[in-house]
Amino acid sequence: MRSSQQNYSPAMKLRLLVSLLLLVFYSTNLWSQDFSNKGKDFWLAYPAHVDGTSSRLALYISATVNTSGVVYLPGGATLPFTVTANQATVVQISPNTYTVHNAQNEGINPGRGIHITALQPVVVYAHILNQARSGSTLVLPTNTLGREYIAASYKSSVNSGAGNPTGLSAGSQFTVVGVEDNTTVEITPSVTDVGFVRPANTTYTIVLNKGDVYQYRSAWNADITGTKIRTLSSSTSSCKPIAVFCGSSWTSLECPNASGGDNLFLQLMPKSAWGKNYVTAPFADRQYDIFRIIVSDPTTVVTLNGSALSQAT
Repeated sequence: MRSSQQNYSPAMKLRLLVSLLLLVFYSTNLWSQDFSNKGKDFWLAYPAHVDGTSSRLALYISATVNTSGVVYLPGGATLPFTVTANQATVVQISPNTYTVHNAQNEGINPGRGIHITALQPVVVYAHILNQARSGSTLVLPTNTLGREYIAASYKSSVNSGAGNPTGLSAGSQFTVVGVEDNTTVEITPSVTDVGFVRPANTTYTIVLNKGDVYQYRSAWNADITGTKIRTLSSSTSSCKPIAVFCGSSWTSLECPNASGGDNLFLQLMPKSAWGKNYVTAPFADRQYDIFRIIVSDPTTVVTLNGSALSQAT
């Protein structure tokens, strides 16, 4: 999409790059493990947006064969859909009609998850937008979800300026969706939450049932990147998979000449799916591109075109 405020906003450029990296990663790694971004079952969250319920969510569902399915929404509502082979079906979900939007706070929203099922494998993209603000993500099938994640996001911009109307709050955030009952999630946040309830670097646990959504949001000038999220086993169950989404309710990525910004919206890949080699492509007419590189082992050496990169804190 093209922003009415500028050719392409910084956040939109970042999303395009992330989408490219996801495609490269999945074509070289996940497919070799006999599973991909095609699936019959998906779980999705509608994270906080700077415009609240004035924003809207669209699902883009495609397949290589004719098929049908159902989008299950909070409160028992359903949206049946059909897909024609090699064409995209668009399912619109209004947060003013369905209780799907997660407000800009920290906490558990029971049953707020969006569940998508299909009779044949489909590919799902989710797009949250309002006016020129726009964020989208590839949605991962339930069978590809993992049990351990590290958040990757960016800090949000100030409440006013750079195209953000005065008075609208924004925050860096992650959102967790439970896909099985009695899922214990351990979280070690890298920054304190917006309500100053969860201190930085202090581990705590929450329990999610199937379809529950937990959201964590920082204050506008903090970045949740580096937050550790994993599920724990108990005496009655093993570690269970979860879906995790990261981003920001609004950011201009600190671009000094930005006349606008976007929400960031990206589903995280679990640590079990991380790779060692990536190919990137620069954007045109940009002085620089922003990459977030996260390692599990702090002694890992990361190279760019054969040269070792200095480790950032």
